[in-house]
Amino acid sequence: MLTPMVALAITVILVQVARRVAPAVGLVDTPTARKSHNGDIPLVGGIAIFGALFALMVFGDLFQDHAAFLAAATLLVTVGVLDDIYGISPPVRLAVQAAAMLIITAVGGVYLADLGAIVPAVGTLHLGWMAVPFTVFAGIGAINAFNLSDGVDGLCGTLTLVALAGLGIAAGVAGAFSELPLILILIGGIVGFLIFNVRLPKRQQASVFLGDAGSYLLGLSVLYLAVRLSQGPDRAIQPVTALWLCMLPLLDTIGVMLRRLRRGHSPLSPDREHIHHVFLLAKFSVTAT
Repeated sequence: MLTPMVALAITVILVQVARRVAPAVGLVDTPTARKSHNGDIPLVGGIAIFGALFALMVFGDLFQDHAAFLAAATLLVTVGVLDDIYGISPPVRLAVQAAAMLIITAVGGVYLADLGAIVPAVGTLHLGWMAVPFTVFAGIGAINAFNLSDGVDGLCGTLTLVALAGLGIAAGVAGAFSELPLILILIGGIVGFLIFNVRLPKRQQASVFLGDAGSYLLGLSVLYLAVRLSQGPDRAIQPVTALWLCMLPLLDTIGVMLRRLRRGHSPLSPDREHIHHVFLLAKFSVTAT
């Protein structure tokens, strides 16, 4: 139980330090026509969560089991920070996300070898030679789904907490003691970040944002843990169960992209038709949304 508390404390400290440095390096979110917040908000939440994750993995007993994940996360967070400061084109972002997933699959050996008995009449659906390409494709989808859900204060963090809570319960019940500490670190880090990101009675907007670096990290983490826990003879959950734990951001992203394609627009073009935008347009508050 000490693990998430240490992760939370490290994240809080790193947020306090990084938010003071962020304006000097341009790591802030400036209000635009599509953004309703006031003033420049530091984009350092993801950096703080990653700092806690890196410290506890390297100085704990997790590095050997999850070295490929940490390498992929480092790549995504680094590129995410550059994206937050300078802006990176969608093709480059997708290429980097694919590279991160290849590190996990080809180097780390973590991939979807089968989809379980997703079609009962067929039995276990093995992917064969499609295992690595399918996992890379699914990983890019998950990373972008969580990134696109980061449109309202506290939303991406709480959606990730829901997924991690489910995965953590499954890991604990199944005795998956390699994955459980990693889940607890991420939960502690996210809670530490949400202290600054959710709206409170005397705080009408977040004081810190996750940034692309953070949303990339959270999407990658959920996908990685879901694959680890849903594969092999001693799997903790079925693949379809892992899918349900993060179904909201996935369905929202698929729906938005299909609507864009139907109109002849690029699926990567921005709009205000995500489910959180719909709630806001229906006059729900940010907190209610």
